[in-house]
Amino acid sequence: MVQILHICMDEKFIDDAIAMFEELKNVRSIFLILSTPNVKKLTYVKSSNVVIFSSFEELLSIANQNKNDLVMIHSLFLPYHIVLKIKPPIIWSTWGYDIYSDIAAPLKKIFSMSLYKPKTRALLEKKDENKSSRLIKKFSSIKDKIHNLKEQQKYRQIVKKTSFFSTVIPYEFEEIKQINPKASYCPFHYFSEPVRSLKTSANKPFTTNRILLGNSNDPTNNHYDILEKLNSLNKPLEVIIPFSYPFNDRDYYNHLTKETKNFKNLSITLLKDFIERDQYFQLIDSCSTAIFGHIRQQAVGNIIYSLMTGKKVFFYEDSILFRHYQNMGYTLFSIENDLNDETFETELPPEEQEKNKRICSEEWNYSQQLKELQLFFHNLEHSNK
Repeated sequence: MVQILHICMDEKFIDDAIAMFEELKNVRSIFLILSTPNVKKLTYVKSSNVVIFSSFEELLSIANQNKNDLVMIHSLFLPYHIVLKIKPPIIWSTWGYDIYSDIAAPLKKIFSMSLYKPKTRALLEKKDENKSSRLIKKFSSIKDKIHNLKEQQKYRQIVKKTSFFSTVIPYEFEEIKQINPKASYCPFHYFSEPVRSLKTSANKPFTTNRILLGNSNDPTNNHYDILEKLNSLNKPLEVIIPFSYPFNDRDYYNHLTKETKNFKNLSITLLKDFIERDQYFQLIDSCSTAIFGHIRQQAVGNIIYSLMTGKKVFFYEDSILFRHYQNMGYTLFSIENDLNDETFETELPPEEQEKNKRICSEEWNYSQQLKELQLFFHNLEHSNK
């Protein structure tokens, strides 16, 4: 029997992880969910098979008990000095934000790259300039540099300390191995079985001028650059922008809302209130086009659902996801070269829809992924005997 302590945030796909781990044989999982003190009911996690914690000292006392064979961290959201105090071997389930950073960010993560297109970067710089004066920045810069250097060192220590990594795309794990050659791969993915969702949604008619844009309240979606390009097409378009995941940056929301008033050709809906998965899928099922402006790995659940349901899916050509899905054989489109007024005249041809669906079904086969995860823990248990 392998006992795993899972450390998670209150996020919408943790229930999928709980359900998957409950199906594994000879694996006992305990899920700890971070919440604020005295909160008895979580917002997103619905499972009752969880323990809520709010104290990091409490977390460490539970994590370092001898009965735990492994600690699985569902994204690196904990303070780095707390992670470094965890004694059992760690499985780090990477989400994207915890391994990618913008080239201008003071903390360089495993992948440091330019995450923002010009208009979005300018919007962020304007937002930051309004937040604090140059004088304050000047006096705090030395202190910040020392703090950032210490955090950088801790981050690298965590990468080297972690025994197992679960990554979304293979390329990510290959790069991690360059830093930590001793690391092993854990074949875990958050799995909501998009194939099942298709039974009620695949045959619904599209609205060809309705667009799903991005997946979250995060400027890495590059919303502003894409909206400007869509507006320049001089075509009436409906744009649905999910903004509730997570809705924790009201400044960005306010700035974007203010700017969207300039896009006269677009009818824009910002979804800032969380809605349940089935209702959310019903809303985007009528879109014929999905545009993802991320340069890093992000929004995979939305991307897979869009591919499975026959939408035209657009990426920037320098996106890691564009290269990944293109190499897998999907029919994809380029924001730079394919996004024009003709995009919305026709749907993706049926044969291309079926091809994307077939590749998707093969890649996201729940039974196969469960089998691989079961084998991983079986081999791990017997290798430790």
